[in-house]
Amino acid sequence: MRALPLCCWVLAGCWYGPEVGQEQMQMLSPDGGRMMTFGELMTEVLVPSCAGSFCHKPDPPPAAPMSLEPAVAYRELVGATSDQHPTMLRITPMDPANSWVMVKVKGDLATAHGTTRMPLNKPPLSDAHLEQLELWILRGAPND
Repeated sequence: MRALPLCCWVLAGCWYGPEVGQEQMQMLSPDGGRMMTFGELMTEVLVPSCAGSFCHKPDPPPAAPMSLEPAVAYRELVGATSDQHPTMLRITPMDPANSWVMVKVKGDLATAHGTTRMPLNKPPLSDAHLEQLELWILRGAPND
């Protein structure tokens, strides 16, 4: 009878546990929802909404002097001074209230600052997309 527990204990010492693969980090928002990475924000929000044919494309017009092409978008957004409001950065890490992009995509704030809401001539970003953009800025606007 004593041999059975001893045998189980010895065999348990030989088992290394489950195989461990690449760690999958899932960032959760304060309400338990998943937070988007910068790459996801680009492909799911910014490019479809803002990098249109006459807006923030590879060769943006003078009225929209910022490209949202994947190769340059992060550099054009994070820590870059706004052309329209030179006292603000386009994205101020950990400070969405002082990020010009947030002002532009929130219609009421844009109007309060005497500018137009973005995306221009398109539906506004959804509340969910605005929240994802704000959460990304709050966590430091990483290039992930």
